[in-house]
Amino acid sequence: MNYENPLEDLTVVLVLKDRIEFTERWIEFNLVMNPGYKIVIADGGFTPISNKPFLEGIKKLNAEYVYFGQDHDLSVMTNKIYLALTKCKTKYVMLSSNDDFFLTKGLSNSIKFLENNPDYISCSGRIHNFTVLPYGKNDIPYAGKIFFGDELYPGCGIHEELPIDRVREFLEQDESFWHSVFRTQNLEKCYELAKFQGNEDFVLYDLFVNMHLALQGKHGRLRDSYSMLHQVHDEMEARNLVPKNKKSSNWWVKVDSLISVALAAFGLSDDSKSLLNEFEKNQESCPGSQVRSTKWPIRSVVQRFKYKYYKLSVMKVLELLDPMTSSLVRETEVRNVRRFVLKYEGNRI
Repeated sequence: MNYENPLEDLTVVLVLKDRIEFTERWIEFNLVMNPGYKIVIADGGFTPISNKPFLEGIKKLNAEYVYFGQDHDLSVMTNKIYLALTKCKTKYVMLSSNDDFFLTKGLSNSIKFLENNPDYISCSGRIHNFTVLPYGKNDIPYAGKIFFGDELYPGCGIHEELPIDRVREFLEQDESFWHSVFRTQNLEKCYELAKFQGNEDFVLYDLFVNMHLALQGKHGRLRDSYSMLHQVHDEMEARNLVPKNKKSSNWWVKVDSLISVALAAFGLSDDSKSLLNEFEKNQESCPGSQVRSTKWPIRSVVQRFKYKYYKLSVMKVLELLDPMTSSLVRETEVRNVRRFVLKYEGNRI
């Protein structure tokens, strides 16, 4: 690994499905910041990108652009991700959506962590949610003033030694590995099996992928480092993938099948029934999310208060006083993202 620039060993796979304005912003931001990682663009939009200035921007990034045909469902998307991963020749890889902003210091720290901890297959820093609010002449979801929410995943990683214990650890906390830095071979192995599962439900897709990854190895979550800002908005793909009725017998049959397939791949079929029971209890006790802080109502009040004053200069003071954002807003890269989004006008590639 190049310790002076660990990102040379990283490929970012940009997973696309339309939302062209967000893609344009993602490309321009990376052109401005020049982070140093390699890029593969896996496009599953309605049609391939044909706009010449847009393609010139991709060329300037030295990115590999591949159009895989339209993503009709999650099965097609999963296969697209697998094929894109086979094109990655670096030691490390991570998946990106076009509304994500990566923070290079956190990514570099994640790669260094993996270099020093061979029993871990992935790592990330803290990932923080934000929304873009109207400011000045901007009233569009991809440009304006950034308003920070809370962490996307408040979990602390997966650290148990035994594979089945790591799955249980995953089920007990609000955690996902989608935005982590992975050893390329491990993420490719996961999607090689996931593409055959025919998942039509985002909850099931997320369950299988994260469960398989937990079985493969440990996952680090660096609490002293930020690696990504995640935008929350109405055009998010996950919001448009409506889950099936969890109470239906067919849904639970599929859950049982996915758990069985994942465990069988690691010779743990005898644990399928007990793990299904644990998953069912978890869904009943914490529907929609595994873990909720007892301070959740307080956070809601704090966020509403901050939202009320987001256009005023007092907002900067409130962010510094809020424990959830006080260290985040001091980060140089975070300030760069804020300035970029505030001034961004679009249609400039």
